[in-house]
Amino acid sequence: MQASLSSGACKSKNVMIFCLAGILLLSSREVFASPSHEESTSQSESVQDVKDFPGEVVTCPTPGDSETQQTQTVALSKKTPATTLHCVGEENKKVPEDPSEVCIVHEDSDKEECKSIKLQTLFNVNSDVQWIRRTPADDTSKEAWSLQLIDSNLPLTDTNFFVRCQSGVQNKFCQMNVSVTARPSSVDNNVVTCGYGLDSNPHTLKTEMTKENNTLTIACGIIGSINPASYETTYCEDEQMTSCKKSYTDILSNYSQGWCKKDTADNSRAILTIPKTEFPSEELKFFMGCAPNGFSTGDSGSSSQQSGTNSSPAKSSCKRCRRITMSQKGGTERQTSGYKPKARKFLTVCVGGVLMLSGEAAHGHPLQEGRLLRSGDGHDAQNLGVVVHCPVSNSDAAAPDPVTLSSEALTTTLYCNGAGNTKVPSGATEVCAPQLETLATCTSGTKSTLQTLLGTSYSIEWKKMDPPPEDQGEAWMLKLSDPDLPFKDAKFFVGCQNSSRAPAECKVDITVKARRSSVADNAVSCAYGSDSNPNALNVEITQEKNTLTLTCGEDGVIKPATDEGHYCEDEKLEKCEKSFQDILPKFDNQWWTKKGQPPAAMKLTIPREDFPSEEQKFYIGCSPKSTDVEPKASVLEGDGAQAPSTGPTTCRVLVTVKAAGSVSKVSTFGQLFPLAGAAAALGHLSIFT
Repeated sequence: MQASLSSGACKSKNVMIFCLAGILLLSSREVFASPSHEESTSQSESVQDVKDFPGEVVTCPTPGDSETQQTQTVALSKKTPATTLHCVGEENKKVPEDPSEVCIVHEDSDKEECKSIKLQTLFNVNSDVQWIRRTPADDTSKEAWSLQLIDSNLPLTDTNFFVRCQSGVQNKFCQMNVSVTARPSSVDNNVVTCGYGLDSNPHTLKTEMTKENNTLTIACGIIGSINPASYETTYCEDEQMTSCKKSYTDILSNYSQGWCKKDTADNSRAILTIPKTEFPSEELKFFMGCAPNGFSTGDSGSSSQQSGTNSSPAKSSCKRCRRITMSQKGGTERQTSGYKPKARKFLTVCVGGVLMLSGEAAHGHPLQEGRLLRSGDGHDAQNLGVVVHCPVSNSDAAAPDPVTLSSEALTTTLYCNGAGNTKVPSGATEVCAPQLETLATCTSGTKSTLQTLLGTSYSIEWKKMDPPPEDQGEAWMLKLSDPDLPFKDAKFFVGCQNSSRAPAECKVDITVKARRSSVADNAVSCAYGSDSNPNALNVEITQEKNTLTLTCGEDGVIKPATDEGHYCEDEKLEKCEKSFQDILPKFDNQWWTKKGQPPAAMKLTIPREDFPSEEQKFYIGCSPKSTDVEPKASVLEGDGAQAPSTGPTTCRVLVTVKAAGSVSKVSTFGQLFPLAGAAAALGHLSIFT
């Protein structure tokens, strides 16, 4: 398959994300082929006829006197995600007995011995996976167990295991061998999720970012890592990802390392954010992606296969391309393997393409923003942001107005007008902390860096420019991007001085407004600026998506404390005395776990079998650590409307826990049609050829 778009076909300042045929076909499978989600979440001990149990029912009687064992086989996948094991006969029980465990064969033994392992561990997923016990309506047995997988629980690689029905006689059993096809690589709402199974990657994933949706996330999973390893600074030129030494600055002149970084809540995810003002003037492409740990990409293409009996699977990588033209990778031929972990496995490449369209755009007007003004570029007022003229004078001239930078205004330019006038502090990375009060104090004292004040992991600099010829002074530009914005409002000052006119000086106060608190895929990232929290964030926990991750960061603390087992009733997080057990009867403090390195995020996981019978709501959040100004909730009494705030604000989250068996509001059709519509908008882009 070839997807192409001429440079004039879409004149928008955009970057696009597409998973071609694969995502549309898979979405339609979800709609038309997957069993009911209610079945997957029902809690049994309810009495049902065996034929009504989900998926293929494997009936396992106690072997007869002349038999020692019987074996049956089941294949699970996204299309057929469920099966039921029916143990017929008195004292015929499932092995392993733990509903979260299955058997694999001992690696150092050829015997069919059961080595138990957690399904969650075997599948390399973040959430718990369990068999659900069911009660048959007949009297032939007392045990039946159903396993129904949801998309997020499908393993990252093709996986085999077995379970048994076994009576009291040790060597007499009926065994069900299960093969599980790995999840397909997919893209949803600019989040690329990579799988590495034989059938995970029949097509190249294509991605598109737009000025309105300028963030791209690639999730490699527990067994994968981002490729190239130097993804923060370099990209790959080819789809095989064998040439990955080019710098992003070669194609994005103003690229900053802060644009591409790991997710603080999940190190297996990389997030690329291109500032809305920094899209290129020409169409560009590049590749990046994921590779299973321990695997290096080569010249063989999308599928690397290794033969032999070693238990290590052959591995290949998940890639993405930055360009509109990308060919579809061919499928690979399936080879059958046995159920022992010694059997060889094949992992395919998750290939994705990201198109960066020209910044000269869909509206037909010339590019006017997104180009950092450097020496010799000239002085286009469209590029300078908030311009401050700062002459050094011995007169009582009024000080320049303060400057406020935010997500809506990321750039400012300082003119030190007049011969001999220079910027203070002189270093490109330096600014003056507000407590220093004057430029003279700042010059003689300790300066601060933008990196320290904004809390980034990388350096941020002023860029020196050529001043207008008549000025004969200095001009400096500070151009931030969205990832540079701090988690709390930051204040500093800079200015201009002239040694021949001391102590005269011109001082400019600058405030950088904090980023907004945000939520993506049930992961909340809190910020504490005066404008960071105009409303409570909304998170919905379902049996399908049963976790909440709350990142307070270095500047905040969780409220109420998780070790108290309490939740808040109100949006202001003031009434926080109620126990979680009042709304979640089986609540255990162990549902809260730390995620990542300090300052660790907190993760709430509600076991699927412990969801309430009715929908429940509660508030939780993060409160700023600073006590200089009492934190506010950013709302007025009564109607929840935003109120002005000058100090730090509290990050609040309204959590809705859906009732057991309920279906999420977001239908698969809602995910399918936007993709189809986007494909249609590309005109001659062929999806099913």
